[in-house]
Amino acid sequence: MAGCSLLYDGSDLKGKAASRPKFVATTYVTGKSSNAVALADLDGDGGHDLVIANGGQQELDVFHDQGGGQYAADRMLSSCVASVGVAAGDLNGNGRDDVFVLCQDGSASVILDGSISGSVQTGKQGPLMTLLADLTGDGKLDALILYHDSKELALLPGTGGGSFGTAGTFATGLGPAAFTLGDFDGNGSKDVAVSNSDGDSVSVFLNSGGNLTAQTPNTTHGSPWGLAVGDFDRKNGQDLAVATLSNGFLDIMLNNGNGTFPASLPPTANLPLTPVFAKAADFDRDGNLDVAVSAQAIDQLMLFYGKGNGTFEEAQLIDAKSGGAGLEVADLDGDGKMDIIVVTEDDPGALTILMNR
Repeated sequence: MAGCSLLYDGSDLKGKAASRPKFVATTYVTGKSSNAVALADLDGDGGHDLVIANGGQQELDVFHDQGGGQYAADRMLSSCVASVGVAAGDLNGNGRDDVFVLCQDGSASVILDGSISGSVQTGKQGPLMTLLADLTGDGKLDALILYHDSKELALLPGTGGGSFGTAGTFATGLGPAAFTLGDFDGNGSKDVAVSNSDGDSVSVFLNSGGNLTAQTPNTTHGSPWGLAVGDFDRKNGQDLAVATLSNGFLDIMLNNGNGTFPASLPPTANLPLTPVFAKAADFDRDGNLDVAVSAQAIDQLMLFYGKGNGTFEEAQLIDAKSGGAGLEVADLDGDGKMDIIVVTEDDPGALTILMNR
């Protein structure tokens, strides 16, 4: 089931409307308690398929890219009774993305070419989210899993064919909430940043061949959650934007150039709604990175347009069936404009695709 509506056209920006995008929404019904979304190319055609994890059922929702921002709904079976996270990547090297599903019990389900291939047992509880990336530098995708209960980040080295080796674990701060990847020290390897909601801090782990070295945690405003990565001031490499729950700020951590960040934060942007996740992209194509922030239990999205110096304009609110369960950005129709994907955790859930026009 899908519906379409014009959302936000930037017409209130007094002269800037011509450079601001219009977003057109299409909403699809998903499964029970949808809680995460992954971009994937499941059939190797170069498109952007979408895989959605559901906390209330064993099946995943799959949306196959039909071109032009249109999608066809399907289902995929995992070995998880309930899922809390999902990631995608080519695990067996055949040119098509596979799916790695994080189960509520702490294990993971590996799906190769649409069929369950096996499961991964970690023996840990309180899983939050997962990502796939080559952190060890051997050309094979590794799995990263964030665990709330044990306050750990687990790195499972990929061994090829959808199999994984013994996990290495790295301690986070108090109440880890989310993590993201970026090359913060400029050495070409993916580093990791973790938001610690109970510790009011962000932990940065610099990566050398899969060995993650924790830096001194950076203090943020209260209860940091969503993290976005990008060079927001056009110098010194990739920075971090941190959406905080308690005080309603978008904190900007500007990189010193070596993967460390100043102890004091620059001026922050106010968040008019309670945030969850954040993603960076140049939505208005002015050369400056912007930040999209999903909202908790509100059918709106916050969009901060960057000024190119590490600061941002006040938030523009975009109507979207949000809820903060999942957020991704990609150029879905190949027109050079970055689009937004939002997943809502309801019964049933919802996938809203915001096409940048």
